[in-house]
Amino acid sequence: MDRENSIRESAYLLAGAIVGVFMIGVVGYVMLEGWTVVDALYMTAITITTVGFGEIEPLSPNGRIFTIFLMLIGIGTAAYGFSIVGQYVVNVSLNQFARERRMKREIAELSGHFIICGYGRVGQTAAKGLFHDGKRVVVIDQDGEMLQRQREVDPSLLYITGDSTNDDTLLEAGLERAAGLLVSTGNDSDNLFVVLSARALREDILIVVRSSLEQNEKKMLRAGANRVISPYQIGGQQMANIALRPELVDMLDVVTTKEGIDLFMQDLVLPAHSPLIGRSLRESEIRHKTGVTVVLIGREGEEPLTSPGADMVLEEGDHLVVVGRGDQVAALVELANGTE
Repeated sequence: MDRENSIRESAYLLAGAIVGVFMIGVVGYVMLEGWTVVDALYMTAITITTVGFGEIEPLSPNGRIFTIFLMLIGIGTAAYGFSIVGQYVVNVSLNQFARERRMKREIAELSGHFIICGYGRVGQTAAKGLFHDGKRVVVIDQDGEMLQRQREVDPSLLYITGDSTNDDTLLEAGLERAAGLLVSTGNDSDNLFVVLSARALREDILIVVRSSLEQNEKKMLRAGANRVISPYQIGGQQMANIALRPELVDMLDVVTTKEGIDLFMQDLVLPAHSPLIGRSLRESEIRHKTGVTVVLIGREGEEPLTSPGADMVLEEGDHLVVVGRGDQVAALVELANGTE
């Protein structure tokens, strides 16, 4: 900040020096040669810019000495101007280098974060939802200028300017330590290639991918995606739901957007050491101990069970989809991990 203030002050001094040189030149030629203000201003301009034009009128000896003096002042002012420009360029480059270095260091220290490939409208919306839930995000996009503008708006944004189909770029974003990968570029071919690359680099990472064309969804799944999302299909279905069941949509919006109410819909996977494994929902007393409501249980190889009964026995790896306040969800996490 001090360096920026110094450059700004120097720029003000340069502007003042230029104005001062012109004033000295005009006054000098008017007094020494008796020229008009316009002629004096023109002579001053061609003198300090050294363009090589001829004199307006023959100069007296005193006028020539004054012209030499004016040329020296002009050259000195120009040199000072070049130094200011050079200082500004170096300062911008150093600041940019320092910011990128700090950001890369911060990314290298992340763990359990989410990587978003493609930061268009879909990617930005996904990032906003993750930010609201307190998750860390690293963005990959090839539009470096756009990413810089976004970071000026949100200084906490971490990004990498590069091609997300490149393995090195994914590894630089911390793929080996990330909790999930969201692929949201507008090109299905690029998205498919990113899924293939990410799955080859890490077999257990969660991959959610955007697909613009319905016929590409199966390809995405075969390539290794866990979930395939079609923004157009979801948008159309949402419009239909609003037209047919507006009250239900309003309720789901409250649960999923966190706007104005502390209510969450959370997916919790039971770890191998969970004390809830082998116990029924009734025996685990999840509702009584935490206050959350279990609305769905997902089990690998089986259809998800909505509104599970009290006799449902929990198993390792079960996905519990629950609804509750933030503190209630946190209590469930502690209960599931045996840390309550």
